[in-house]
Amino acid sequence: MPIEKRERKRRASPAVDTFLGHLQLLETEAGRRQGIQEFKPQPGDVIVATPAKCGTTMILQLAHSLRSRGDEDFEEINVDVCPCLEMAVDSGVDIYMDQRFSPRLFKTHSWYHYCPGIGVEGVKHVFVMRNPVKAAISFYHFLGGWFFNKDEISIDTFIQEFVLERSSPTSWMENASIWDTIASWYPHRNDETVLFLT
Repeated sequence: MPIEKRERKRRASPAVDTFLGHLQLLETEAGRRQGIQEFKPQPGDVIVATPAKCGTTMILQLAHSLRSRGDEDFEEINVDVCPCLEMAVDSGVDIYMDQRFSPRLFKTHSWYHYCPGIGVEGVKHVFVMRNPVKAAISFYHFLGGWFFNKDEISIDTFIQEFVLERSSPTSWMENASIWDTIASWYPHRNDETVLFLT
């Protein structure tokens, strides 16, 4: 998830600033623009949209298994099978490449208002929500030891500085908080083109 570009209060520790700096390297403005703002989905595409750590990979695996009748011939589902729109370009993945199976599948952590394909005829979205507290704890353990040392950033600091500090994005370069993301999709839970899962 990209770091917000807005002004923020002073961080609890240099370790938090270092952690957020590492995350910022995952996405460039040009890459995010191409994947989120400029991407043109095709009729029939399915976009799986979730806040982080809410079952994204599980739903991608299920959707891919259904469309492929159980194909497991890939190394990393988020790269080889279902590109993450906001990170694909910066990872060298062509979001317009032919996919081996139909429908084409994509992943995003975008809230409803910036999600590609909204209002495009024939494009469907799967949104998955999870208890925000459980998602935050899972996110801490997912990133800890990879992007930061758990001895330097406690779970309380992580949740305060990285989870609770987020809110509604001020631009398409930012991801919304888990609460804002859920709230943005919830009014569309009965739309014909949205499958809303928990």
